[in-house]
Amino acid sequence: ISLSDDLYLPRDKSIHKRVILDILGWKPFDQKILKELKNELVIYAKKQLNPKLLFPVATQFLINKSIELPVYYILADI
Repeated sequence: ISLSDDLYLPRDKSIHKRVILDILGWKPFDQKILKELKNELVIYAKKQLNPKLLFPVATQFLINKSIELPVYYILADI
């Protein structure tokens, strides 16, 4: 079996990602979830927490709701 990146098409990656999320019972990260996450982080930001402390809050929020974690730059952007 060859697991070379050049043989693993982006279409296949997308299909496998959906299958894995379904098997695990997790939801994909989408725009609706992004809005919910931003609303959650506003609550913590109003408490004047150190911005560095918001990253673990964001990841824990998503894990608790069984939502896939997005790539780093999306969370860092928030």
